Amino acid sequence: YRTLDGGKTWETFPNAIASWQYRFVTPDKGFAATFDGFYETQNGGRTWQKRFEGRSQLVGFASEREGFFVRTIKEYPNDVPD
Repeated sequence: YRTLDGGKTWETFPNAIASWQYRFVTPDKGFAATFDGFYETQNGGRTWQKRFEGRSQLVGFASEREGFFVRTIKEYPNDVPD
């Protein structure tokens, strides 16, 4: 879902990707951690581009240009962060 009015109303978003964590550094530029990779959008989530393969678990940003994400390179029970 997405909101354009600060959460007063919500609508489905047809191009959304399944993610357990989204981080937007501007209204247009955002990132998503998913089961199969790390994605970026430059247009508010209308389209997404995969930037890295592999399960991404955490996304964080200190500023619009500085951030991090954690990717798992082995599966449970021996998860190893990359």
